[in-house]
Amino acid sequence: LKFSTVEDYEAHYSLTHRYYCSICNVTLMTEKLLNIHLQELHDSFFEVLSQRQNMYQCLIPECEEKFKDAEERKQHLIEKHNFSK
Repeated sequence: LKFSTVEDYEAHYSLTHRYYCSICNVTLMTEKLLNIHLQELHDSFFEVLSQRQNMYQCLIPECEEKFKDAEERKQHLIEKHNFSK
């Protein structure tokens, strides 16, 4: 990518690279997605807890629903939030 001004670069960087995982170097679009990523991929207690209760959060910021696994969450996203299959 090329930017015509420093301001354009800074705007791009703050929007695109704001939520950065320092463990695996991935960048996510929202704080909620970063928090979900950290829990599901880097939290050693997540797997244990997810066997006992619904831990997989909906990816939509306004939706607070949780699911037993990623597949159930995917179905929810398709059916309730019109994600593509």
